[in-house]
Amino acid sequence: MRLLFLLIFSITLSFAYTDSDIDGVSDLYDRCPDTSFDEIADELGCSDKQKYYGELTLSIGSDISWDKLLDKTTSSDFALDYRYNSFAFSLSNSNYQDVASDDIYISGGYRLLKENFQTKFIIGVKLSPVANDYFSIISYNYFIDKNTDLLLHYGYTLIADSKEIYYENFHSFSAGFGYAFNSNYYSSLSYDYSGSVYKDSDNYRAISWFNSYEFSKRYFMTINYSKALDDSSYDNTLSLKFGLNFE
Repeated sequence: MRLLFLLIFSITLSFAYTDSDIDGVSDLYDRCPDTSFDEIADELGCSDKQKYYGELTLSIGSDISWDKLLDKTTSSDFALDYRYNSFAFSLSNSNYQDVASDDIYISGGYRLLKENFQTKFIIGVKLSPVANDYFSIISYNYFIDKNTDLLLHYGYTLIADSKEIYYENFHSFSAGFGYAFNSNYYSSLSYDYSGSVYKDSDNYRAISWFNSYEFSKRYFMTINYSKALDDSSYDNTLSLKFGLNFE
């Protein structure tokens, strides 16, 4: 892991500054990317006619997992996200194979942007009728240029024990790279690792291919395919989500 961090920090390629609407605010930070040339923009890139109230995103989707030995399993996902400037908050829930889950995930985070670096800090809780689990995440992106980025992700989860079972706290880790083919389509490839909550169970290891496509500023979809490398997980997992943005 140290070698990977040193490799990323040793890259010194510059990140091109772009200001598409010529309002004095880089596209990387601009919350109103289509400000008219004759309007004065604030530090967010918005004029008086373009007041910024944050972004609300609603997404729904489904995950399907299968292999040759285990029966196929499915789940449906719901998420509501709100972002204002550098702060973000999320509320989500998943249902497995038509069985409603009482678990609710709530998280809050902060995004730090500096030139060609982006770092996200997230803390959250899984609310359950039995016990609550707590998690923290830090993710890091290094933008080699306006199309290409390197990504790192690390998470740690505190698992609450039940009266019958002792669960293990676990780490998770991802590393990979992404490429924006155009303003609408982004794709990334990563190696994913996650520890198990059970002491004698194999850790999760997989290669994941993520794709995001924006049909417009309001509508988007994501597709993620994961191929497991361990012997305990489903060999294949396909995730499909559709989202709606409100500004």
